[in-house]
Amino acid sequence: MSEHFYKSRAKHAVIFEANKPMLPQPDKIYPGQVPRIPDLG
Repeated sequence: MSEHFYKSRAKHAVIFEANKPMLPQPDKIYPGQVPRIPDLG
């Protein structure tokens, strides 16, 4: 997902940190969840 939005796989931690309240583990995303994608700007 980070490669799609940020053009870098290394930015996956940014997405995980923004979604930590709903994601107990970074590899546990379930149907119906809508992740937040923070702006790096």
